[in-house]
Amino acid sequence: MTSNLPIDRIILNVGGVKYETHRDTLLSRPESFLGTMLKDENLSMLKLENGNELFLDRNGRAFHYILEFYRTGKFLWRDYAHYEQTPEDISRGCCASMITKEEIESEIDFFQLKIELPSPPIIEKPDPYVEMLNKFIGIMESFISTAKGIYIHKISITFPCHDRESFFLQPKIKMLEEIILPFSDCGFYILQKYGKKIGIYLEENDNKLKWECDVDAAGWLEAKCIIKIEIEEFNESSESFIVDNSVLGNSKKLKEITQ
Repeated sequence: MTSNLPIDRIILNVGGVKYETHRDTLLSRPESFLGTMLKDENLSMLKLENGNELFLDRNGRAFHYILEFYRTGKFLWRDYAHYEQTPEDISRGCCASMITKEEIESEIDFFQLKIELPSPPIIEKPDPYVEMLNKFIGIMESFISTAKGIYIHKISITFPCHDRESFFLQPKIKMLEEIILPFSDCGFYILQKYGKKIGIYLEENDNKLKWECDVDAAGWLEAKCIIKIEIEEFNESSESFIVDNSVLGNSKKLKEITQ
């Protein structure tokens, strides 16, 4: 609604922060606090300073979003409750102006605006069963890859159900042992349920790999799972390919020798 009175632009002093806008912008939402206040029939009751300045004892920082809603019909505020400030953010003071949900809700209520705040993001927690199964498979893939790299072709691993001291790796190589060690006393429970399926998956991704999983669940103390892995033996014809694609391939002397 456009007024016949001489006020076209109005200055809103909100808690000491001044905003200037067209009166018609605020009248675009006649059911709101400001839209009602600035109607022709109510102007005479306003205490205006300098003819067009109105003081409101409200949150001046939050009002930025309120005014933008009048102007655009879009509510641009976002909930930064989950925002993690970096040291650079803090040093620049860039997060000092963030408006909390409680602050913005208070202003929406005061100015009588029909605004629905965006729902907070739904953070889905990973399923612990899926997470640990994936972690175990990832460790086994790393274990097998490392074994290949150090020319180990046959491996046997015993995962005990109870007695951690019964964990056994053959051949006993420290590098391999450190990879599998996190599951040395709990791998039994995963392999008991998914051992054969894990083998199918690993063999599918490496058709020259053989995986055997034997579970002996007789007796709680004696129960164990034995994994036997066979990896393709090193092919001597691959040696030149390996050398050429390693840092050794940059050696000029080696190139001269092999020519």
